[in-house]
Amino acid sequence: MSEFSKFPEEMALHILSRMPPKSLMRFKCVRKSWYVLINNPSFVAKHLYNSLHNKQSTCIFCKRYVFRDIATKDVESVVSLITFSDDDVGDTNHEHISHSVIQDIDLPLSMSGIPKNHLNEPELLGAVYITGHCDGIICLVHGEIVLWNPAIKQFKILPKPLLTNGIVNSIGFGYDARSKDYKVFSFPTHDEDRSSERDFNYPPHVEVYSLSTDLWTEINADHLETETTNLYPEFFQMYFKGIWYWTGSEQQKEFMVVYDSMDEEWVRQLIIVFDMNDEVFEDILFPYSLYGPMIPYLEMRVIVWNESVALFGQYRFGYADDAFGLWVMDDIVKGSWTKQLTLEVVVGTRMTLEMWKSDEILMVANDNRIFSYNIRTEEIKYLPIESTHPTFSAAIVCINSIVPVIHGRQQA
Repeated sequence: MSEFSKFPEEMALHILSRMPPKSLMRFKCVRKSWYVLINNPSFVAKHLYNSLHNKQSTCIFCKRYVFRDIATKDVESVVSLITFSDDDVGDTNHEHISHSVIQDIDLPLSMSGIPKNHLNEPELLGAVYITGHCDGIICLVHGEIVLWNPAIKQFKILPKPLLTNGIVNSIGFGYDARSKDYKVFSFPTHDEDRSSERDFNYPPHVEVYSLSTDLWTEINADHLETETTNLYPEFFQMYFKGIWYWTGSEQQKEFMVVYDSMDEEWVRQLIIVFDMNDEVFEDILFPYSLYGPMIPYLEMRVIVWNESVALFGQYRFGYADDAFGLWVMDDIVKGSWTKQLTLEVVVGTRMTLEMWKSDEILMVANDNRIFSYNIRTEEIKYLPIESTHPTFSAAIVCINSIVPVIHGRQQA
C-alpha cells in the first residue's frame, strides 16, 4: 500500500476510478488526499462512467423470500446482489455464464419487516417494493420512500409527498441530466373517503422530488388526460437516457364515477413516458399484434435490449401454448416496433424475474430455485438461491457505484 501511495496522481486516479466501491470506502482512510479525491464529484462521475462500461460491475438486485423457521413456515424477505462472471470475456456478442457470486445484504433500518406466516401472503407485498434503479442507487418503498446505494451502505429516507394520503403509487426514479439531479415521481392516490377501485385523482396531479433540494413540487400533468379518456401510469418500468417509462392503462372517462366490472371501461394498455427535455407525459402504444382479440398478454415490461428500448413479456395467441415475445422500439419513430424473437415458455418455469444482457433471462423454477436461461443456447444455470414466494419476488439490473444518496452527483 505504501508503494501504491507513491504513484503519480494521474496514475492513482486512473487505478482508483476502476476499483470496486467497497475498496474505495477503505481507501478513504489511507490518505487525506485520497479521501478528498474519492468524495470529489468529478471522481464520482468518472467512477460511474467506468462502472457503466464495465460488465463485471453489472449485477442483479433480487428480492426474494426464504423460510426463517421451517417448523412454523414463517418467512422473511431477503435481498441479494448476484454478480455473474463470463468465461468468454472477449466475446461481446455471445457471453456464457461460468459462475455467479451471491451476496445477501442487509436492508436499511428495519425494512425487512417482521416475518409473516406463509398463509398470510398478501402481507408479503408490504415488505419491500423495488421501484427502480439508476446509477447504483435503488429506490425502495416500505411505507416510506427510500433511496439506497448498497455498494457504499448509504441510504436516505425521503420526506412524505405533499399530495398523498400516506399511500404511494407508481413511484418513478431517474436522473435529470440538465439539473444534474436525481428525481422521484409520485402519483397521488384517491381520497380516503372515496369508495372506488380507481387509484388516481383526476384532474391528474404529479409530484416530483429533487434530491438536491430535498423537496417535493407539483408539475403539470395535463397530458395524462385526453378529451374522452384518462391515462393511468400503473407500474414503473425503468429510466433510460433521460426518459421515465411506466406501463399503464387508458380508461374511458364515463366510467370514472360508477364502476361496473362487467363494462368495457378500459380502452387498452400502453406505455406512458415522461421526457425531461420536454417535461410532458406521452403515451406509446404496444405492438399492434397485442391488441387483437383473444390475445391476453401477461407481465409485459419495458426493458433495455442492446441499448434500445424494448418490450418483453409473456403472451398467448388464441389457445396455443404460452410464449414470450420481444419487440424493439424504433429509435426515431416512437411506437413503431419490430419483433425480435418468440420464445416458448421454458418447461418447469414458475415465474420470470428479469431479462438482462441480450440473451439471458432470470427465472424461478417450479421447485422455487432461481436460474438463468440463455435464449440462444437454451442452457440453464441454476443459482444457489431460491424464493419460497416467487409471485412476490422481484429483480432489477443494477451497477456498483459510489454515487452518494445525500446530494447525488453534485456534492460529496
